Amino acid sequence: MYIFVEMRQLTLTIFLLVACYLSARGAAEDTVLARLMRISNDSLRMESFRDYADKELVNHPREIISIGKNLQQHAETAGKPLQAAIADKLIADGYQQITDYPKSLQYRLEALRIHKDLKDYRQQINDLINISYLYELTEDLPAKKKCVEEAMAITNQHLDNEKIRKKRPMVMGFLATVYKQQGLSDTAIKLYNAAINLARKEHDKGAEMASLCNLAIVLKSTGKYEASLTNYKQALTLIDSTDDGYAEGIITDNMAILFYEMGDMARSEQAALKAMTLLNKLHLVDGMKDAYETLLKVYTKQKKYPEALDYSQKLSALKDSILNKEKSQQLKLLQVKFDSDDKDKQIAGQEKALKYNRKLNIPLVLSSTLFLMLGIFVYRNLATQRKYNKALAIEKKRSEDLLLNILPAEVAEELKENGMSAARHFDNVTVLFTDFVNFTNASERMTPQQLIDELHFCFKAFDDIIGRHNIEKIKTIGDSYLAVSGLPAASADHAENIITAALEINAFINQRRKQLGNAAFEMRTGVHSGSVVAGIVGVKKFSYDIWGDTVNTAARMEQTSEAGKINISQTTYDLVKGKFKCIYRGEVEAKNKGLLKMYFVEQ
Repeated sequence: MYIFVEMRQLTLTIFLLVACYLSARGAAEDTVLARLMRISNDSLRMESFRDYADKELVNHPREIISIGKNLQQHAETAGKPLQAAIADKLIADGYQQITDYPKSLQYRLEALRIHKDLKDYRQQINDLINISYLYELTEDLPAKKKCVEEAMAITNQHLDNEKIRKKRPMVMGFLATVYKQQGLSDTAIKLYNAAINLARKEHDKGAEMASLCNLAIVLKSTGKYEASLTNYKQALTLIDSTDDGYAEGIITDNMAILFYEMGDMARSEQAALKAMTLLNKLHLVDGMKDAYETLLKVYTKQKKYPEALDYSQKLSALKDSILNKEKSQQLKLLQVKFDSDDKDKQIAGQEKALKYNRKLNIPLVLSSTLFLMLGIFVYRNLATQRKYNKALAIEKKRSEDLLLNILPAEVAEELKENGMSAARHFDNVTVLFTDFVNFTNASERMTPQQLIDELHFCFKAFDDIIGRHNIEKIKTIGDSYLAVSGLPAASADHAENIITAALEINAFINQRRKQLGNAAFEMRTGVHSGSVVAGIVGVKKFSYDIWGDTVNTAARMEQTSEAGKINISQTTYDLVKGKFKCIYRGEVEAKNKGLLKMYFVEQ
């Protein structure tokens, strides 16, 4: 009896707490909505809704969806289609923010339908551009192109309307970008030039700057470096005096990449450092990542290995920061999406319950009580389900990450889909072997934990370096490290990628020796190019491995190398000669291989 009374008290307490929580939350939302709805002037009210949505969209997309649906209901009741279209756009923005693209598309198409009925051509153009962006996010390029072409047709049909005519440069620029994405560079260049001329005619500096930068990117991709540079310089002259450094930082960052491809390391370094300073002030980590990568490549090319190592470590830390931020944002959006779906279900349930109660004429007090009781059970069940879904998603992600740590992405995907992955032959790859010199003697000077910590520190740095150069890590064998470029995805630059990575790894080890002295490892490296067979070994604790004479020869290159040296075969040398300075060693005896021609890579 005592337990029964305690349970009743506990249930009643939970009941009251949940009821208060839901009522307070609803009241807060209703207060914002009520204040906005009380604005009598239609234009001012719509503008207020848009301002509020812009401020709250990123952090509170669910609230924007909720307000949009309330506004939509009010607009439909009042017979105001233009307000309904604005509500549809608010809802679409909210769903797009939580990456529910099908629902976002549904509401954007409804807004477009309304604007077509109203013959509001300017808003039709805006709708079509927004819809085209959704198609880009879902990688439906033909649908995107169709939308932009329709927007372009509307602008061409209404040139007598000044507001519509002023949109032509922007729409023309979007159309050029579609052709750029399709790989039709010549058409894209013509359209970008047309967009630039239109923008100048309409005095639209923003559209002109965007098209100049996009044109510069296309020109760079076709090898027209000087023309590309001219466009970037013109874009810089259009920057408004009120710019906070964003536009200048992005353009300068792109110029740094261009200078690197032109072979002008000095100007590339100067531009990258300037871009890094500007973007760092604005905390734009994606732009900073590009600047770090450019500086890393510049310093590696200039043989400034300490500086290259410094930016390699900065880049690794920044990538970790970006990854953590993306994971956090993904989890946040996932939770918001769950909450949004739950709220939709609750609203539908509430409307159904209210209709049912009115039909039976149930007293208000009883209906409210039943609703709150239903709310408790729904809330508890949904909370449990969300907790379960979240835990399941985390475990699934953890399992997939673990699988990707063991296998290349393509092989992991094949294994998940088919339950197996067949071994494959690869004709053109380059294999890298590294080994620490006098590892046994070095290990005697360390405790077991110190030894493991140092190996982990070094191999982690190796992982970061090869990850930037399209190289697949195969495994570590004691103090040896095995990696390959050219599989599972073929790469024409497989030999160059391996040599570049080997030089960076050597720079890292040299820097480590400066820091730790004799306590640090020395390392020798061997490289050979040829064909291999690759596949999964075993069914328990399986691993991805490579076999063949190329692997054996790469191991012999490492064994006949020297401390601090990168030893490559004649085959690899033929693939990279002219790109790196190499010193011919002559023919050197290799175990079970006889005399082999070998080279030391100097830089």
